[in-house]
Amino acid sequence: MRPECVEEAQWWFKQAESDFTALQILLKAKKCDVGCFLPQEAAGKVLKAHLLHYGEERVISHSIAELCDAVARFDEGSLSLKRKIKGLTPFLHSSMVPQCA
Repeated sequence: MRPECVEEAQWWFKQAESDFTALQILLKAKKCDVGCFLPQEAAGKVLKAHLLHYGEERVISHSIAELCDAVARFDEGSLSLKRKIKGLTPFLHSSMVPQCA
């Protein structure tokens, strides 16, 4: 793997970690609109990091399903992950954001 791909994969993973840190703060503040968006963002960033780790040089999709399919070319276990995280995508539409308890 090219060194710049390793660096970019690390960058994407750090961005995902930052999303999860922000998510914890937002949920404590009961800011569910953004709080529902961040898990989808973080999942996409982690999947992009994995693709770069596996040697992909260009990763441009924002679709979790497409990213899982791409990762599955290298790791079949990601197909079960796709079933588990597919529910994150609907929360991109503001009318579907659940209310905080």
